[in-house]
Amino acid sequence: MHMRVNLLRDYLNNHSPADASLLIDHSFGYINPDIALIKAEYPDLLIIEDCARAFGGSCNQTPAGSFGDWVILSMYKTVLGNEHGGIVLSRKPLPCTTDGAAARSSPREYLSTIKALRIIHAYLKSRTPPLGSEPPMQENLTCSLETGLPSTLITRRFLKNLNQVDKVHQKQGWAWKDLYNSLRQYPEIQLIHVRPETVPSYAFLSFTMSGISNIHLFLQKLNRSGYFLFNAWPDPPNYYRNMQATFPCGYENTRFLSQHLIHIPIMDFSSENRRLLFIQRFEQILTGL
Repeated sequence: MHMRVNLLRDYLNNHSPADASLLIDHSFGYINPDIALIKAEYPDLLIIEDCARAFGGSCNQTPAGSFGDWVILSMYKTVLGNEHGGIVLSRKPLPCTTDGAAARSSPREYLSTIKALRIIHAYLKSRTPPLGSEPPMQENLTCSLETGLPSTLITRRFLKNLNQVDKVHQKQGWAWKDLYNSLRQYPEIQLIHVRPETVPSYAFLSFTMSGISNIHLFLQKLNRSGYFLFNAWPDPPNYYRNMQATFPCGYENTRFLSQHLIHIPIMDFSSENRRLLFIQRFEQILTGL
């Protein structure tokens, strides 16, 4: 899941680091420990550290985000109930604007933390699982930019999560480790490797599967049982023709991850009883396929 640093060195040794920028993603909350070494070796290199799912993770007891020149944080990918918002931190002041109206929270965001409503929503979602087949090839990737500040509700929830980060991280860590130990026994499962000097965010437990010809069918069956796992990206960039030339070493690895990588959102499995029932159903579906 981590970069081949030798390819980075080959590039920077033939180009000026001061004219380059490096975006490092702590992939799905698994911490990349190479950032400090890269920064020490190339101090003029602008490093953008993507911590969207890595909030709470660390390397050698240093929090993720400590070494980037710019640090990206998500206000929604690891916070229950939030569906928008992000933060960019910078070691040097950046020109910025607050043009545009502040976002408004949707009724869904207001209601999403009510347990009874979440149970009803999960039941309805299990009747119409959201996953489809592999996405078709498309010509162009387009996106629109909306400016403005996150809503007050989203900001308040994020700050509450920030104040409780150690408590949340410890609680999620118990559930993450329990599921990790349960899944590691299955030869069809290849759990993402955690580097020994790092501690992941514990927001997601990620793995790839071998021997399963239809990963979407596997996920559909779990979703119908009320266990909402999802795979890496619904539409990774290798499925857009105008993006394919941007992969210096080819896009086969990206295609493999989009077809085989699965994530378990740990916040949905804090209950020990739910984890036990999930593992039982997981094994039934795996055996059936």
